[in-house]
Amino acid sequence: MDNLLKSLVVKRLEQLRIEPNQNLGQHFLVDEQSLNLLTQSVSPNTTVIEIGAGVGQITQLLAKKAKKVFAIEIDRRYKPILSGIAGQHPNIEIIIADALKVNFEDIIGKDFKDVQIIANLPYHITEPVLHKIAKLPIKCSSLVVGKRLADAVQADESNPDFGQLSLLARTFFNVELIATLEKSKILPPPRTESAIIRLIPKKETELKSNARDYLLRKLFLTSKQGTFVKNVLKEGLIEFHSGKLLTQNQAREIIKNMGIPSTVLEKPFQQLNNSELAILSSALRLYS
Repeated sequence: MDNLLKSLVVKRLEQLRIEPNQNLGQHFLVDEQSLNLLTQSVSPNTTVIEIGAGVGQITQLLAKKAKKVFAIEIDRRYKPILSGIAGQHPNIEIIIADALKVNFEDIIGKDFKDVQIIANLPYHITEPVLHKIAKLPIKCSSLVVGKRLADAVQADESNPDFGQLSLLARTFFNVELIATLEKSKILPPPRTESAIIRLIPKKETELKSNARDYLLRKLFLTSKQGTFVKNVLKEGLIEFHSGKLLTQNQAREIIKNMGIPSTVLEKPFQQLNNSELAILSSALRLYS
């Protein structure tokens, strides 16, 4: 079965007379078992946004399992194959565009309750994709990513892989490692092993009951404004403790007692390095 899937992908590439563009991170999943693991959460009521449809071997399977599939592909060279697949499956809509620039609300609407993201992601866009989907109330995301990145999204402050990506993933999502993939399960083989991870967004009730996650979420969502960490924390604490009518002075005192260095507090969040992020995260963990 695995050989059949690989043969299908090779045949489609030959039909198109193209080589995968590795500068765009084009690597195709050619292992049947891994493909089933990637799509196992999809059910008949699911709407799927597939990022990086490529030659459509994942798209076809999704069409059989999901209510609707929006297959996004940046490389126009794959359009003939994808259009042919869509012609056989009326629940597929092909979008030739950069997924990072597509407004998902424009294609889905406001109701994301039964929406899932499925992607064999080009590794270099994994972080911006996570930033994009962190703000969406989707059901879950199942992603093929580099093994090192899979390790990073699960890392805590004591782990050398810890960084902003770790903090982003652990703040917004419950993270599950579904499988580790050998290089041979992907064509062309990547330089390192890969992994399938599932990201399940934390519920509002989880965020509102955990001060650390609430404050980190606010820091991420306001990071582009360039506001100092101390000011975001102050506003976040007042919001989090809204039932207690916390004053600004009381919020400042709480922040002071956290013991966070001024070099961290007096910087915009997006300028913090990994060491500073670890200090901030640990202090907020102790506060929670």
